[in-house]
Amino acid sequence: MIENEKSNFAEDIGIIISLAFENKNNRQPKKIHPRDDGYDILSIDSLGKERCIEVKGSTMADPSIIITANEFTALIEKIENYFVYIIKNALIEPELVILNAQNVLSIEKKDIRLPYSNWYYLENNNKYTLNDIIDN
Repeated sequence: MIENEKSNFAEDIGIIISLAFENKNNRQPKKIHPRDDGYDILSIDSLGKERCIEVKGSTMADPSIIITANEFTALIEKIENYFVYIIKNALIEPELVILNAQNVLSIEKKDIRLPYSNWYYLENNNKYTLNDIIDN
């Protein structure tokens, strides 16, 4: 199995485990299609309270996760009911770790990924070659 397939499979296992966890806790989970809302699962309890759940499945025991801009926007907008479900060791011995929005925001070191396709148009007026820099 190639790495990308393992990653996709880990994510699928993460969704299945998350749905099962929500059912076990007497909530009604539903996988969201398409995922434009910034989370994977919308789960509702018997009182009508929503849980917006972003699932991160990993084959690793100590995974680092990426929160996309879309996910981060949803986290901020739904701060009281947004959760990140991290499934570690998804292919061997899965474990579910749950972080609420406040947990995620409390992490001191955050990486922000800026894909080239999102900023390339800004470089035209702000691009310098090595010759521009060292040439007097």
